[in-house]
Amino acid sequence: EVEKEISDKESAPEKKEAEVFEKESALEVEKDISDKKSDPEKKEADVSEKESALEVEKEISDKESAPEKKETAVSEKESAPEKKEAEVNEKELAPEIEKEILDRESAPEKKEAEVFEKESALEVE
Repeated sequence: EVEKEISDKESAPEKKEAEVFEKESALEVEKDISDKKSDPEKKEADVSEKESALEVEKEISDKESAPEKKETAVSEKESAPEKKEAEVNEKELAPEIEKEILDRESAPEKKEAEVFEKESALEVE
């Protein structure tokens, strides 16, 4: 019994160290399990945070570009009468342009007819 007590006292620090190691290992395993369970929640929170950041960025961008958009709209409204006038002019000129195109297309035939007339006139003479 005395030997056993002596042996127990000598091995006590080693036993305590082993117990501490076991407890630390158990705590690490618990932490790993907890982390794995909360991982989807963390991912969801990260995604939500990123989406919020993107929305804020978009709002800032929209606010910054608002004056430019208004300026563009005003410019378009101001130029609308000019555009209409250009369209009217284009429609008015369309028949003239069409006639010019037809004239150009028929020019070789006209020249041929003129040549034929001159040849006929020369033959008559």
